Amino acid sequence: MDGGNPVGRKKRLAKLFDLTGLERGSGETFRWTGEYTHQLNEAHTLDTRLNVFETFRPRIPERYQSPDMLFLGNIDPELQWDVLKQVKRPKLVACDTMNFWIERKREALGVLERATRERDAQLIHAAEGTTVEVEADDGGLCVTLCTPTRAYEPTPLALRGRHQVANAMVAVRLLEELDRLGVAVSAHAIRRGLSEVRWPARLDLLAIGDRRVLVDAAHNPAGVAALAAYLAEVHPGGVPIVFGAARDKPYETMMGLLAPHATRLICTTFASPRAETAEWLAACARRLVGALAVECVPDPVVAVRRAWADAPLVCVAGSIFLAGEILAWLRPDPPKT
Repeated sequence: MDGGNPVGRKKRLAKLFDLTGLERGSGETFRWTGEYTHQLNEAHTLDTRLNVFETFRPRIPERYQSPDMLFLGNIDPELQWDVLKQVKRPKLVACDTMNFWIERKREALGVLERATRERDAQLIHAAEGTTVEVEADDGGLCVTLCTPTRAYEPTPLALRGRHQVANAMVAVRLLEELDRLGVAVSAHAIRRGLSEVRWPARLDLLAIGDRRVLVDAAHNPAGVAALAAYLAEVHPGGVPIVFGAARDKPYETMMGLLAPHATRLICTTFASPRAETAEWLAACARRLVGALAVECVPDPVVAVRRAWADAPLVCVAGSIFLAGEILAWLRPDPPKT
């Protein structure tokens, strides 16, 4: 563990990734809090704090200025435009955004649209001309998509949660565009990808005999809100929740979001200097959640076993570190590819 040391973290990441162009700013990181309802393509923003992104201006290293494909992540459209100006005519540009930018940065979004026209490129809004029908079955979802390009047979989504419907739609439209540009992606391959993709520790349901654990790495209010929406729909009666969090996370807010969906809250900790103690989390929870039963079980594995005494399904959430420890216990061997 690097103990939260940014220098140590960067050295470890450099062994796995090319960090050319990585910048570290001084100040708080970007924060977004929102909630998902049953409107499949819509997230409601509750709070957005730009923090270091408020003054950030991207500088693209020369070696990255001639990409065939470019993905502009979800951030201020002006920053997306700054990146686009620094690269040389990529064949495909994918751009993510959210309602916060659409409502407050319409002029900047218009600049992106004009830039698309000037480059004789096609701007594709994933939801336009696309219909989606959704059926729920035992916590999973089956979607029937019809896009301007193809009509797909009903396809079960491997990833759980209604917010994944919108993600699947964007992925399908992007893959269709790749197919149009000459990278062969068949309808069969797209359906197989949707139904077989894996995202460990994101609404990750694991079974041991007749007992199950829903492991979710939600470690901020936005992630916890998505988890809470899933629990409200699929397990309206609530489930025992094992919760652990780092000291620098808004754990009181996260516990408040989860409490309405818990039959019991078991606070635990994980093996990191950043971890908040189970005792302190439990004390905070008792002050916050009223009549809900709260326990303190410092060992995560023991905490899950304790929760199983209440119900055959247990939810684990609050930290990527906690999720990792539970996955290492429940799924000790890496999946074969």
